[in-house]
Amino acid sequence: MTSVDLTQWWRSFRDPQLVSLVERSIAANPDIAIALARLQQARARQFVATGAALPKGQLSSGAGFGTGTDNTRGRVSETLHSAGNTTGFNNVDEAGGFDAAWELDVFGKLRREIEASQLDALAAAKARDAVLVSVVANVARAYIELRSFQEQIAVTRGSIEAARRSVFSSCRPVSTRDSQTNSM
Repeated sequence: MTSVDLTQWWRSFRDPQLVSLVERSIAANPDIAIALARLQQARARQFVATGAALPKGQLSSGAGFGTGTDNTRGRVSETLHSAGNTTGFNNVDEAGGFDAAWELDVFGKLRREIEASQLDALAAAKARDAVLVSVVANVARAYIELRSFQEQIAVTRGSIEAARRSVFSSCRPVSTRDSQTNSM
């Protein structure tokens, strides 16, 4: 017994025309394209929700030359600049630093957002699969019905031809000798 790949079950018919029709319908169907776009959006939201739970860091540095009390203003991040203490310095020409933050998920908000985004992505994947199955099934059903009708037409034509041969063979001309024996 051979196993059939259920993700491409239509190939089990070994009909290149059916395979071509299914592949073209998958590539050209707007419903599949919409479902795929929704899946990609859901996965992007999943990455955003996961990223929101991670620590955030910022590296900044700046240098300046000129006059004034702080030549690095506007060259480093606002967080780093606001933490600077320039007391006792005439000029601040160079600055550098690292700023880190991490929101603790005390009440589970971030965790719930991650779970919701994962479930949204799963639902979008299932919806895409449903659209794909529907399109493939409709194309395969229509193609198989077409082939069935073509076979019915061929059988009907064969029956008509057999009936013609039967009618023509029974309607052969009667010879004069046969007609004399039949009249006696």
